[in-house]
Amino acid sequence: MGDRYVTGSRYAAMPWLGRLSPAQRAPVEPPPSVLHAFRAAVRRAPGRVALAYFDGRLSYAETDALSDSVAGYLAARGLRTGDRVAVVLQNTPHFVLAVLAAWKAGAVVVPLNPMYKTAELAHALRDSGATALVCDRPTWTAYAGPAAAGTAVRTVLLADPRDLQTRDDLRVLPPAAVPRPRTAGPEAAAGPGGPGSWDGG
Repeated sequence: MGDRYVTGSRYAAMPWLGRLSPAQRAPVEPPPSVLHAFRAAVRRAPGRVALAYFDGRLSYAETDALSDSVAGYLAARGLRTGDRVAVVLQNTPHFVLAVLAAWKAGAVVVPLNPMYKTAELAHALRDSGATALVCDRPTWTAYAGPAAAGTAVRTVLLADPRDLQTRDDLRVLPPAAVPRPRTAGPEAAAGPGGPGSWDGG
C-alpha cells in the first residue's frame, strides 16, 4: 500500500531534483567513519571554526591537535585498542575533544548521561567495563569518584566548563571556588595516584 501511494503521488517524479546542480546530484561516497570525516574536514579547511563555546573558538586544526594530545596521553596511560572510555560531560568542547581522542586511540566511546548520580554511574561503568573516564571536576567529586571505585576505571581526566572561554557567564557556569592558573590550552597532567587534570584557558 505504501509503495502504491508513493508511486501514484506527485512526489514520485521527484521534481526537486531539477533544482540541483550536477555536482549536487552526483552520488556521495560516505566516509568510513566520523573520524575519517573529521580528518577530511581538517585537510579541507584547517583554519575554519570547528567549535564555538561562548566567546571561545577552536579551529579544525586546533581541535585536531588538542585531541591528538589527549589521545597520546590516554595511550601513555595504558589505553589499548578496543578499551572503553566513558565520557560524562555536558555540551562543552571537552566532550568533542574526548570523543575524538578516544577514537584516535582506537577506543570505544561510552557516552553517559551527565545527570546520572553515583548508583547510575557505577552501574554503567561496571556494565561497560570502561577503563578510562572523562568528566568535569564537580561530577567527579560528587558522583563519579565514588562510582568509579571498584570498577575497571584506572585513568581519569577532569575537565572544567570554564576552560576554552573567558566570559565566565554566571548564569550557566558556576563560579570557581579557588582561582586557577590559566594555561594556553587543555593539557593532561597526571597527578601521582590521582586523576589527570585537564586545564586550559
